[in-house]
Amino acid sequence: MDSDSAVKWLMLNAPFFVGHKHDYLDAMEDTENLVNVVTAMGYTEQQARFSLAKTKNNVEQAIQLLVEGNKDTNKQRRQRRRYKVLRHNLMGNPEVTNYAIAKLVQDQLNHNKGEEIRELINSRSVEFMESLLDSSSSSADEAEQGSSQEESQEESLSSSPSSASSSPPPSN
Repeated sequence: MDSDSAVKWLMLNAPFFVGHKHDYLDAMEDTENLVNVVTAMGYTEQQARFSLAKTKNNVEQAIQLLVEGNKDTNKQRRQRRRYKVLRHNLMGNPEVTNYAIAKLVQDQLNHNKGEEIRELINSRSVEFMESLLDSSSSSADEAEQGSSQEESQEESLSSSPSSASSSPPPSN
């Protein structure tokens, strides 16, 4: 049996649905009924099918989508994706980078999303404060270590010439 005849046999004899055939037909009838409900409100069949598919056959949400229009722009999708990643990082790893926080604050100012970050920080306030304290204490420790190293280098440099001048000149 060649591949073409196998595909033809499969298309004729094998069902492409899960469950019983009557379940599939019932689901199709339900979808058609929902499309009829939405088209009875004055929308085209294409609009009805699109809005029902986007809302997983929820008629109320489909109508709301049709009335308000599809306001979901690419910018809003990217912003939601960023919030999702940040939320995941905050919940999974409290040591969030300063860049991510700065980017979120910038987005908050631009889009009035301050409520979301406040709720997120309030829900994980202890971890958030610990990460801020850890990052500030580590930067303070680094600054102290840097200044103490500079002081010790200055002391060693200043003591070297004075010790050389106080010692007697080498004899020949």
